[in-house]
Amino acid sequence: MRLLLLRHGATEATERHLYCGSTDLPLSEAGRQALRQLCCPKMERHCTSGMARTNETMQLCYPGVAYERIPALREMDFGQFEMKDYLTLRQDAAYQAWITGDNAANCCPGGESGNQALRRAMEALGQIVEAGRDCAVVTHG
Repeated sequence: MRLLLLRHGATEATERHLYCGSTDLPLSEAGRQALRQLCCPKMERHCTSGMARTNETMQLCYPGVAYERIPALREMDFGQFEMKDYLTLRQDAAYQAWITGDNAANCCPGGESGNQALRRAMEALGQIVEAGRDCAVVTHG
């Protein structure tokens, strides 16, 4: 069994260095162009998180294939920090509390922790692996 993990292509948020997890953005034109250059191996099964950027990446990498949407594969929810950058947030006490110390365990206000997102995604990946079929998964960072 082979598992191919593909990171979605660039979006406006990645180009502007914004925290973007739960915001459902499409790919940027630069993201689309880069993916058109990619050669992906044939797989039996195809999955995405269901977010626009992962679905569009799948369609560019595997044109015309049917794919499953598994919401548990989505990116971490950055809560109040969603669609903001470091320069905007650096003086925010809640942001400093989040990034200071164990930021994998610290929750974003109104969002989730890195550990919570990791557990959710690993459980979903475990179920994909248990199926025992070659699978391409388009996911987030």
